[in-house]
Amino acid sequence: MDPANAEAEVRRYCAEPAYPLCYAVGRRELLKLRDDYRALSGGDFTLRRFHDAILQYGGLPVTLIRWGLGLNE
Repeated sequence: MDPANAEAEVRRYCAEPAYPLCYAVGRRELLKLRDDYRALSGGDFTLRRFHDAILQYGGLPVTLIRWGLGLNE
């Protein structure tokens, strides 16, 4: 990473310290969604099918994707 980009990253994380937490929460939510989809799919589960299923919803929040996939809690 060049120094200008590195400095910009440091400034962003200093200005918004909770920003990296969004990545961790999003990862956790997607992994749970994958596990729940796997349980629902049974032996028919593949990562390809999972990815195709969630990508059809575009940029919707995980809770709405979960609803669309029939994984309501």
